[in-house]
Amino acid sequence: MSLPAFAAATAVTTVLAHGLMRLLGRRYGSSDRASRRLRRDLLVGSVLSLVGWLVAVVAADGSVHPAVANLLAGPEFARTLLTAYGYALAGTAVVLGTYLGYLPAIRRTREVELGTGTAAVRVARWLVVAALFAATAAAAAFSVSLTPLTAAVGVALVAAGAYLAAPWLIALTQSVREPTDEERARIDSLLDRADADGYRLRVLDRREEENASAFVRGPPGYRHLFVTDYLLDALDDDDAAAMLAVTTANARHTAYRLGLVAVGGGLLLATLSAGRPLVGVGLLVAVPTVGYPVGRRLVFHADDRAADAVGAGRVADALDTVAQLHDASLDAGLLARVLSLRPSVGQRIDRLRAD
Repeated sequence: MSLPAFAAATAVTTVLAHGLMRLLGRRYGSSDRASRRLRRDLLVGSVLSLVGWLVAVVAADGSVHPAVANLLAGPEFARTLLTAYGYALAGTAVVLGTYLGYLPAIRRTREVELGTGTAAVRVARWLVVAALFAATAAAAAFSVSLTPLTAAVGVALVAAGAYLAAPWLIALTQSVREPTDEERARIDSLLDRADADGYRLRVLDRREEENASAFVRGPPGYRHLFVTDYLLDALDDDDAAAMLAVTTANARHTAYRLGLVAVGGGLLLATLSAGRPLVGVGLLVAVPTVGYPVGRRLVFHADDRAADAVGAGRVADALDTVAQLHDASLDAGLLARVLSLRPSVGQRIDRLRAD
């Protein structure tokens, strides 16, 4: 069996993952501290669903490659690429099914009116683009003789490409638009208060999700500031200016993290390809452990820069307000802080208010 077994394993896993996540979501009531566990449970559920899918594919003796090889007469790389795309899209279907099974719990705990169709399209756009991007990189890697040097260079090139193309990838995977004249005037005024300029402005459609956020993407000279429409609706000018001050001050931290991931990932893959998996696992642990104190310091430095522009108390109040809007925990655990390479929001607020 090949393609039929693969399709059957994918369909069965998707349906089971959807049903199990729907059952899991029933344990959540209305919006309370339970909503803080949504992301964690969704991530764990997605990972377990993918693992289950892989087990089902192996058990069913399913493989995309023989079917593609019979249908396509062409270069080996083309068959490898289509094989990678097949696995990527099937995995995407499993994760999407997992998310949609959890969607009722998200609506209930976050108290948002997010339509199933809208949610499916938004998540699918992001998943498909990310999966095809990863599949292309994997196909290219499998088509060359990997050495420690080529593995490290390959990962660095992929990371650099993602960094440079980030504004276009966001526009491709999310609902992005130009700000209206009124929105542009207000954002310009907020940026002036935040002592920041030189950004191309874009607005993200996030009202239905009640997501109040902003972030900077793109290389120097072509930086894009993405602001959600819900942030503009939910925050007053003081809080919005403070959040944009923090966002623009943190742009350097974002570039730092991308560089750290590229270097750490390149070293990890290089070590694994050289046949020393234990050293690779050690690097996997060492990179975030060493990077956390550096990232923590950079975040505090960005907070200080924002405080210089709008005041430390205003930055602390804005961080607290946004955390309450998202019903987010102020005190993340040590593991979460290390993996994210940044301190908890509560630590940042306490430090700002102590100044």
